[in-house]
Amino acid sequence: MSYFIDGEFCLLAHRGLSQHRRDVDENTIPAFEQALMHGATHLESDIQATKDGVAVLFHDDDLSRVAGIDKPVSELSLEQLQNIRLNSGGTIPTLKETLQQFPEARFNLDLKTPNAIEPTAETMTDLDAHERVLLSSFSASTRQAILEKTNRKTATSADARTFLSLYGIHYLGYSIANSLKRDFHALQIPLKRGILKFDSPRFVQMVKKMGLQLHYWTINDPQQMLELSRFATGIVTDRVDLAPNSLRA
Repeated sequence: MSYFIDGEFCLLAHRGLSQHRRDVDENTIPAFEQALMHGATHLESDIQATKDGVAVLFHDDDLSRVAGIDKPVSELSLEQLQNIRLNSGGTIPTLKETLQQFPEARFNLDLKTPNAIEPTAETMTDLDAHERVLLSSFSASTRQAILEKTNRKTATSADARTFLSLYGIHYLGYSIANSLKRDFHALQIPLKRGILKFDSPRFVQMVKKMGLQLHYWTINDPQQMLELSRFATGIVTDRVDLAPNSLRA
């Protein structure tokens, strides 16, 4: 299995498919099932670690938003965490059970904390899941650590510091940007931040010449999805169900 397939547009389901519904919780098995049913090519999720060192798929630091409980994931054991019902009745899955539940699915996983590095690497190795997972982190140190722990077998996207360095020097030309040490396979970025536009033709051309995947987040408008597909290689979206049929698996 290859994580990136030549010519394939990556339609990444942001936390599965749930955020417009009241009967499915984000980052749960049902949310991922819904995303795949509606044509997602990849499943996007987040990794936290429990008090007893188990990697779980969960975005926030605590349970306030999704379960009304003001308690950090890192202070709960796996047993305690899985006894909690989320707002729509779902439960928080472990990384291991999710990878086993969807053995053919490809995942984009964002490590939210250094505590998740060790259990994530252990799970990836136990299940030999390196070729179907892309690991990411906004933190440069976390991204480097998970690369080392997985023996650099796993695809990654650039951390925030690396991306901003690349963007900052792209005005100097391709040869300068290409000299940047590169141990990542994708840029997963917003369209803009303030006055900075990350979809300019000059920047896009440089990224393509470097052979990198270019994914934008979070795109929920179908027309914008179609427009971006003309030059980007993927998008992260809450609404894979609204994506034009030409972009779906």
